[in-house]
Amino acid sequence: DEKACEVTLASPLLAHATQAKVLFEERAVPVREGRLTDRFEPLGVHVYEVPAGAGR
Repeated sequence: DEKACEVTLASPLLAHATQAKVLFEERAVPVREGRLTDRFEPLGVHVYEVPAGAGR
């Protein structure tokens, strides 16, 4: 059953980031307390970029 879903990603690498740029798309998602939440279409893939040192 293929449905869109919302996913939360938590990582220490996001600890000091405030947003993550979604590569190959013209948008960014907010990062709060080391977590980001995004929506994925069935079989969807997102690549995120955060500033160097955001996990320090």
